[in-house]
Amino acid sequence: MAVCARSPGAGAGWRTGFVLCALAAGVLVFVRWRQGGVSRREVLVMAIALRVIVFPLTPTLSDDGFRYVWDGMIQAEAGVNPYHYLPADAALAEFQQEAVYRRMNSSTYFSVYPPLSQLVFALGGLFYPLGWVFSWYLIKLVMVGGELLGLFLLSRMVRPRDLLLYAWHPLVVIETAGQAHTEALTIGLLLMVVWAAREARGALAGGALAAAGWVKLVPFVFAPFVIRRLGWKAAVGGVVVGVLLAAPYAASYTIPHVLESLDLYVRAFEFNAGPYFALKGAAAGLGLGDASKTLGPALQGLFLLSLPVLFAFDWKRKWPLEIVLLVILSLFFLCATTIHPWYLLPLLALLPLVMERETGRLFALGWFVLGVASMATYWVYAGPLWGYAAVSVGWTLFFGFMMMVLAKTSLPVLMRRRARRKWGRIKRHLPEPPDASSRVLDLGAGEGFVGEAIQQSTGAQVSLADVVDFNQTELPLALYDGKRLPFGDDAFELTVIVFVLHHTKDAEQVLREAMRVTDGRVVVLESVYESPWQHRLLARLDRLANRLRSGGKMAAQEEHLHFRTDAEWRAAFERLGLAIEHASIEGRWIHQQALYVLRPA
Repeated sequence: MAVCARSPGAGAGWRTGFVLCALAAGVLVFVRWRQGGVSRREVLVMAIALRVIVFPLTPTLSDDGFRYVWDGMIQAEAGVNPYHYLPADAALAEFQQEAVYRRMNSSTYFSVYPPLSQLVFALGGLFYPLGWVFSWYLIKLVMVGGELLGLFLLSRMVRPRDLLLYAWHPLVVIETAGQAHTEALTIGLLLMVVWAAREARGALAGGALAAAGWVKLVPFVFAPFVIRRLGWKAAVGGVVVGVLLAAPYAASYTIPHVLESLDLYVRAFEFNAGPYFALKGAAAGLGLGDASKTLGPALQGLFLLSLPVLFAFDWKRKWPLEIVLLVILSLFFLCATTIHPWYLLPLLALLPLVMERETGRLFALGWFVLGVASMATYWVYAGPLWGYAAVSVGWTLFFGFMMMVLAKTSLPVLMRRRARRKWGRIKRHLPEPPDASSRVLDLGAGEGFVGEAIQQSTGAQVSLADVVDFNQTELPLALYDGKRLPFGDDAFELTVIVFVLHHTKDAEQVLREAMRVTDGRVVVLESVYESPWQHRLLARLDRLANRLRSGGKMAAQEEHLHFRTDAEWRAAFERLGLAIEHASIEGRWIHQQALYVLRPA
């Protein structure tokens, strides 16, 4: 990547080489993450080595670096507030012959870089007499130092394997140590906020958050969420640091000039924003014309309106801080009209913090993939436009991951509701429903939601048993080998077996064991079929549902998938010497469900 990161004038071939190297690097990092088995030291050493490789780069992939040097130079050389004049203003004519002026972007826009960024630029500007390159490397050194501080803090909070997914990400490496985007410094400060919050150091968290906001403005929207957790110390620390950093640039024109440029950016710029382009295309398809002038402000308003709603949810759910920050950043990018690849860096830095849970991993991998795919936008900067197809694939994959996250998040809610309905159906047909003194076994419990519904409804003592563990309740789970249950004879008054037997290698053996441990009734709820096509449909739907539920933990049970008709179940019960106290079939033709209340004949 470093070799191919030439300026656009070098030709599309170099840029194509850069993108292909970046995409390959993303694949390799993902593969190494899947393999695991790395130590914290190995991850950090490799991360530093990768950054050393790209550090010599000048602003070849993005011309933002020239604006950094310009803002620093006019502060140091002329004592000019960088928010006062447009770079193209006649008041700065003596500096407009400099190389950085000719090569920087948006000379007709006021600077939008906040005060702490400007202080770093001013530090570089002090050495401008030694050449703009010297100033550039000094600014870059500060940015990379901030990012490495964040990397170190992150390494103390997450597993080495998950740290790798951020530390070696090609986008992170090239945009921090390679192009010195200000997001690098934001990363260090945001991770300091998370670390300080975990250590209950409110003043430090508040101060770090204010500093992060004065590097990139977006972190200021995190303030209510941080203060809610850490109280007045965070508020005081934030105010003190915020005022101290802003004071050198305070002027009557500062806020109006910054807002003017920010408004122009929102209205005039659009790039790599998948949801925005999808909405814009939909509007054009509906004959509404070019909606770009209204969509940008509308999406911006939608993001701002979502913040109080999110605050209310956070107040009720008491989420970990890192989840709140990730949700806010995700909403921000989904409502953005412009997403340059480096904008994603703070979000990528927070992803390792949520990878302990499956939904967190899916969420993180979605953004990881989009971050890698976003590097293909460099084809658009200086190469063939067809390269944007790779970015479209990235957005498609991203939304695929987000749909899986949505399914994993909402599925337990839906399944708990369904479990309560199942128990309600079973309870109606029991001669003696269980009470607080009853012992109940949920056999083949899966997530344990049916057993949970029984316990919540009756107060009974409920135990779970299954051959795999993906219990999502507080109820005790006993693992068994599918042959003999780890319970004594007549240990329970009621056993329920809900949509389980069609997964078993020997359903009749499972029923024998259920009767052995039950001094009462065994209830079986099973899928049944009447025609061959119903059987084929059941098999396909069952495999799909169980893969989504268990994340692959039920793969072994798919080998024994065996549905039966109502007549076949009745014959099996007769062979086992079981009397049917109640039998009923409900459900539509897609999924017919048979309920049997059994006792020894």
